[in-house]
Amino acid sequence: MKPIQPQTKRNIYKILEVLKEAGDTGIHIRGIARALNLHPERVSTIIKTYMSYFVEIRTINQFGLRAKIIKLPDDKKNVTIEKILSLYSIKKSIKNNK
Repeated sequence: MKPIQPQTKRNIYKILEVLKEAGDTGIHIRGIARALNLHPERVSTIIKTYMSYFVEIRTINQFGLRAKIIKLPDDKKNVTIEKILSLYSIKKSIKNNK
């Protein structure tokens, strides 16, 4: 299994911090991208690949615009990067053993 790049780990950590700061209202993917100076597609990929189990994604359609609002549910507010990477490793090893 290919190791996770250090920059990806840093981005996961930074995204997690932004989500914790956003609180119960959540934040749009572009808002996360702006706060971290990352491309929105990169943020979306990281959330989908590594963090999907730990976040709640709500899609809204208003005024002809579609947006994904991301937030940490109450039961996942204390998640750490170690837990995220651990779950990813477990999922990856299960997938590789099929």
